[in-house]
Amino acid sequence: MIDFDAVFAAYEALHAIKHTFGTRGWFPGTSGNVSMRLSSDPPTMMISTSGKDKTVRTASDFLIVRDGMPIGTTHTPSAETAIHEAIYACTDSNAVAHIHTAATTMVSLYDAPHGCTTFAAYEMIKALGIWDPHACVRLPITPNDADVREIAHRLPSVIDDRVPGILLRGHGLYAWGKTIDACKRHVEALESLCTYRLMELRLGGNSLTDPVV
Repeated sequence: MIDFDAVFAAYEALHAIKHTFGTRGWFPGTSGNVSMRLSSDPPTMMISTSGKDKTVRTASDFLIVRDGMPIGTTHTPSAETAIHEAIYACTDSNAVAHIHTAATTMVSLYDAPHGCTTFAAYEMIKALGIWDPHACVRLPITPNDADVREIAHRLPSVIDDRVPGILLRGHGLYAWGKTIDACKRHVEALESLCTYRLMELRLGGNSLTDPVV
């Protein structure tokens, strides 16, 4: 049975985060997606509708998906719905966001041979809930694939329980949290850390086409 109060709350919360990230240019074109878990049994979430301009608010920006199928609508859910489902299945998160920024995309390409990008000595790491002042955080990078189901299938072996996010090679950042506010904080922190990493590469005189050693 659907909890309509929870549905309304999720709808408003997702609109708020969509507006915030959209006005920053983190959803260029109609890219990116956001979702919130509504139920674990059966697996049910609210997620972005496919092909929508995320800088504009409409009544059909989000829809409900249960066991991979949209409920009560003829609209199509995000093409990356299976990735959100996989993240919910293997984490305790209740909100997921996927953004496309220059920093997350370029870092995902440059550091892909390592299978991760590494952050150390940055205060921003605390926003991930990691308080060790000497923390060295490795954000996983996984290959992109035209078959989204293939990406979803390998996520359980890619996700690091200590780090609430992954980079998809050439495709940007996915991040999550137990609440929509935590998800927003993790997206912002990881995007900032990727920006710092990109600046490291520039300051070190490294070209993004140079081999990684």
